Amino acid sequence: GEALKIGEALSRDAPHFVAPKRLMGLLYMKCGRMAEAETLVETLRLQEPDYSLEKMRDAFRASPLLHKSELGAAT
Repeated sequence: GEALKIGEALSRDAPHFVAPKRLMGLLYMKCGRMAEAETLVETLRLQEPDYSLEKMRDAFRASPLLHKSELGAAT
């Protein structure tokens, strides 16, 4: 939805700003857009070799602000 539109715009306008890309991988996955999630993971691994969607999901599970969100839920 809206978060992906914002993240895609940020990625386009500030391609070296990786913070929104980290979240976008999870959002793509939750929206069933697996090809885009996988492409994004490979792109992020060029900058952050240890990046993974599972690592991001674990970080969100531990976050008190996002604990109840769907992003933190196991799939």
